[in-house]
Amino acid sequence: MDTKAKRALTPAQAHKFIDVLNPETDRECAYLLAITMGLRRGEICGLSWGDIDFDRKVADIRHSYDARGNLKATKTKAGTRVLPLSDKTVQILKDHKGAQFKRYARTNQWRKLEEGYIEQTDDSPVITDNCGTRILPTSLSRWWTEDRAKYGLDGWCLHEFRHTYLTLLAIQGAHPKVMQELAGHYSSQISIDIYTHVNMDSKRQAVDIVSAVF
Repeated sequence: MDTKAKRALTPAQAHKFIDVLNPETDRECAYLLAITMGLRRGEICGLSWGDIDFDRKVADIRHSYDARGNLKATKTKAGTRVLPLSDKTVQILKDHKGAQFKRYARTNQWRKLEEGYIEQTDDSPVITDNCGTRILPTSLSRWWTEDRAKYGLDGWCLHEFRHTYLTLLAIQGAHPKVMQELAGHYSSQISIDIYTHVNMDSKRQAVDIVSAVF
């Protein structure tokens, strides 16, 4: 549930984390999509290259991949959304797609014809395992559990990157309704709660600045 995640990286922490990630790897590209797009695990795993429009700089979020390996439509109407992509995220996806294409080409050199060659098509998953297969959300969580300590984020869960994304939107003054639509929330209450919390923190900082004069 979205309401479970309460922690968020600060802007400085988020910037530092993003800078050390390599978008050419599946693991780290997945983490980048979580924090720069605010996607859920199933949405990251359900993303295909045909969902990305590099010319228009948008991503069509319309599928979720479940724990049983089923690619389904998003659970709610609100979950189906078109997300604008920042220049940073566009470059992340371009770098990853190029690296994936090269990896498939190398793999196809030693695969036998009867095994089938790996092709990169519109239906191909953005995030895959070593064999080019779409990964389960549980596998993505396992990746993160294995990796998080090296980023100094031991104890953090993947969903807290989604919370970080929304918190950073609120810090930049995004309206709760815009936050709701970008996150694919059915209700605006979660976005309002985050916005209110961030706004109160800003007010508290302002009061502290003034109180230092007294």
